[in-house]
Amino acid sequence: MIRYKCRVSDSTGKISESLYNAPSQQALIKQINDESLYLISFRIDQGKKKKRFSKKVILDFTDTMALMLEAGITIRDALKVSSATFKDNKTGELIATLSDSLNKGRSFPEAIEELHSDFPPLYRGMVKIGDNTGSMDEVFGKLSKYLNDEKIMREKIQGALMYPILVLSVLFLGLTGVFFYVFPKIRKTFAIDTLDVVFQRFQVLMFSVFIPLVLIILFILFIVLFSGNSGKVKTFADGVLLKSPLIGRINLLRSSLNIMFSLEVLTSSGYPLETALNESSSVLSNKLLKEALLRIRKAIISGEKLSSAFERETLFPLRMSLWIAIGEASGNVGRVFSQLRVYFQGELDKMTSRIMLLVEPVLIVLVGVFMILFVVLFVVPLFGIFGAIL
Repeated sequence: MIRYKCRVSDSTGKISESLYNAPSQQALIKQINDESLYLISFRIDQGKKKKRFSKKVILDFTDTMALMLEAGITIRDALKVSSATFKDNKTGELIATLSDSLNKGRSFPEAIEELHSDFPPLYRGMVKIGDNTGSMDEVFGKLSKYLNDEKIMREKIQGALMYPILVLSVLFLGLTGVFFYVFPKIRKTFAIDTLDVVFQRFQVLMFSVFIPLVLIILFILFIVLFSGNSGKVKTFADGVLLKSPLIGRINLLRSSLNIMFSLEVLTSSGYPLETALNESSSVLSNKLLKEALLRIRKAIISGEKLSSAFERETLFPLRMSLWIAIGEASGNVGRVFSQLRVYFQGELDKMTSRIMLLVEPVLIVLVGVFMILFVVLFVVPLFGIFGAIL
């Protein structure tokens, strides 16, 4: 028996979460229908489990499966051929795990669901779509493109942020060395009262750099530590993240891209809009955005237009509601989801490119200003003192 964690709705529309034991997905659906409930979503419940496979392993597996399935090979045969290619690494271990689940009589979506800590919700949902519609080759093709685009975007953002972090870290370490080692040596060697004035100037310069760096580091640690929590602390952390000038904009664009991609795939596969919105909320890590999307879903169920529901949620870009309204007027909302996905992808590309172009000259100016202040406030007076002594 497999233990499932399910979101179900009764005839009044009330949503609740429950645990069910069933031998298969079909048996689970029948069990819930017998209780006069409507199954919204489900996953295999295995408690908290650490990730076994990295994003690179998932990407290698997805690319290989997309290639195999496009050639007309079945899932089982694709896994068998792939296991020979990735025999002695983590990708091979992933393939062996999935093959073992299939040999035990589970379906491919159930095998993927068992590794829910490794595969993101959108991935698992799309595999279910492919299994239900018989279009697994198309689904893996889209997943491969999506994961590769996400990898490129992640590397761009990391590359744009790595250079300033490296420069500021070296600057900070240099200042710390001068402050705690070089200057005490000078003061010990030359016991001159004027050195105290120079040292005070250097302290002001040191803390003008040190304090902002510490605040930035504390902010990043706060976001990282509490982004995986739940409750009010996560809500507060996610709110701070969204309001951040640069990081918040990038986070909103990435979340909007994920929402549009999920809605595009789900609605094009025949899923009702309210179900697509519910599944799309699972791809969001930001609690505020997730709750906003679930409120949109609730408004849709009560009969409100999708564009009006998006317009009321001010966290999302206004472009969403405007374009969706056009899609509703033309009777082709699905095409609008695709256009919005392309738009947000382009905006992310432009933003990361601008960051990479601007970060180097900005850093050069900042470091140059700091070095001028360092020379004027510290080096010149110091040499003046030594010149007077000599």
